Amino acid sequence: MYNFFSSQLQTICCSLEKYKFLYIAFTLLFCLIGCDPFENENLPNSSQNNNQDQEEIIPEETEYYKDDDTGNIFILNRLEESIFLYFNGNLLKVIKSNSNLVVNIDNQSGYSSILKIWKESDIIDYKFPPKDLLYRQWEVVLPQNVNASDRATWLIEDSTNETDVGTISFNYPKKGFDGLDVIYSVDIFLQHKEGAKITAVSPGTNNKKVGIEYNYYVIYFLFWYSNPNSATDRIDIGWIEEDLNGDIYETIVNYSSPISTIEVPIFYYSSVGRTGKITITNNTNNFLQIFANGQLIETLISSQLPTSGLSILSSDGGSFTFPLREDDYNFIAKTVKNNERVDSCNFSIIEKYNSEWIISGTNTYNSVEIVNNSNEIITLHDSYSSRYIGHKFINNQVKQVQLLEDITEIKVMNYFGDKYCIIPISSDSIIINDF
Repeated sequence: MYNFFSSQLQTICCSLEKYKFLYIAFTLLFCLIGCDPFENENLPNSSQNNNQDQEEIIPEETEYYKDDDTGNIFILNRLEESIFLYFNGNLLKVIKSNSNLVVNIDNQSGYSSILKIWKESDIIDYKFPPKDLLYRQWEVVLPQNVNASDRATWLIEDSTNETDVGTISFNYPKKGFDGLDVIYSVDIFLQHKEGAKITAVSPGTNNKKVGIEYNYYVIYFLFWYSNPNSATDRIDIGWIEEDLNGDIYETIVNYSSPISTIEVPIFYYSSVGRTGKITITNNTNNFLQIFANGQLIETLISSQLPTSGLSILSSDGGSFTFPLREDDYNFIAKTVKNNERVDSCNFSIIEKYNSEWIISGTNTYNSVEIVNNSNEIITLHDSYSSRYIGHKFINNQVKQVQLLEDITEIKVMNYFGDKYCIIPISSDSIIINDF
């Protein structure tokens, strides 16, 4: 038995010696051909590591690619590749090619922030963007609030090799020179009227900043109105491309003049969204019903209040002030009892001046043709009190008006009230050429 086990042990030892030799030979063979026999075949090679798509490093479903819920800056990327926005050395957002993003940047009040942009093609590791490949840099004092009307805008284009960018700041007043509230919003375009707007301003905007490349710019303004009390779509009012002197709106931003301030003009010559008032007083001894342009006046009232029955004025001094949208109106007063016509008159209802119609039952009128050959909007007034007598004319307009018979002369004023002339009513036609 001892001899049997001794024989088996010698056989196993010999086998181990043989396999040890094979193992050493196998290892030497792989060393000669430069391979690691224990290499993990699932690990990426260096080529794969160096050429990973950026989306694999920062998945698109992350917050880097999404709008913030609120923000104090709006980034417009007009490049054909994504851009990376950094602040204080940290990546804030990735803005895809030809897209926009709202970003909220927490900055100290009154202090400027330095924002930096790298192009995606220049980024290898987003945590360490290469300083020598910085694409754009903007030093700006950002608004502390997140109101869309105050939000800064940064336009990223590819028209210059300069890294630094300049700032165009827009101001838009709340009151016009006519003393009325400004009611139109403005879309602002650069270089041409086609394409996307660069920013928008609302009445009362101050210091609305736009980050822009160093360049010469022509500016265009598109005015529009949206009724805050209704869900109707916006109404485009018109463009302003030149100032009152006929000069285009232009500016330049460069290294020596990095900041330009633009005063947005006001669109005065539109009635859209404007509401005027007329006070109608019934001095007859009958209840009267008032019609405007063939309809009960209550159906045209610009008010959120109940209007039923407001068309009827009581006798002996019954009066009401009717808010109506700006327009030309033909008013008719009829008795409620038997629908007899008592009086009628034409008025231009405007927001700038209140109108007044006193119904006596004995009013008589002269019909006069007014020809406005001036280049201005004009209004007609009492020559003594300057009270508006209900008529407005745009430039080069001809209109037939009714004037009370006791009016012997009129005061003609331009829309802003800084020019006027007194004209006698000596014929049935008056031509106004200039002041």
